[in-house]
Amino acid sequence: MTGGTDATAETTVTEWQAAYDRVRDLAREKGEAGLDVKVPATPDWTARQLLAHMVGVGHDAQAGQMPEQPDDDWTRGHVEQRRDLSVDQVLDAWAEDRISIEATVADDPGPLADLVIHEQDLRGAVGEPGARDTPGLALVRDVAAGQLAEAVRGRDPLRLESNGWTWQSHDGDPGLVLRAEEYDLFRAITSRRTEDELRSYVAAGDLDPYLDAFAGMGPLPERSLGE
Repeated sequence: MTGGTDATAETTVTEWQAAYDRVRDLAREKGEAGLDVKVPATPDWTARQLLAHMVGVGHDAQAGQMPEQPDDDWTRGHVEQRRDLSVDQVLDAWAEDRISIEATVADDPGPLADLVIHEQDLRGAVGEPGARDTPGLALVRDVAAGQLAEAVRGRDPLRLESNGWTWQSHDGDPGLVLRAEEYDLFRAITSRRTEDELRSYVAAGDLDPYLDAFAGMGPLPERSLGE
């Protein structure tokens, strides 16, 4: 994600602030015990470790230390660096970076995408659904859809349909149409739906030639996230 108009930058900062507030408040509410649960969307991590990663992304972004190609070593580093900190200490460190992150997000909305996607991962882990209909989620969804369009370039168009949002990768007759709830499509294009779930969304066409494109943000889950 790269910077855009002033209006888009203002929206991005506002939505990052709102997501930050929600995640901070949820983490403080759950505390150490409440965050000691596995995250279905990131099964190698507990919710506390996921929080450490979210804080680490913001820290690296404001410090100008974002890698060109994020990898597992980078994300593991976020967890290891904060392994001995309490939840309150992790959140306090995030608060110290907040103003600098906001300035960074105005030019590079990438941290917003990470935060919005992982907020939903965190909510799923602790059983607190919410924030599914925000401008920030819609912004991240549209950017993820653009990345999906690049992934299916050279194939027949891909079309996604819901009651609230319809999108097509490029002009022409679709080779695949998926129809589902708007939130499910958002989670699908951010690699948070199983192959079986994707197949259940097929309204027309063949999923197989497009399946790899839905794993652009990581392997598809082996089990439903139960959202």
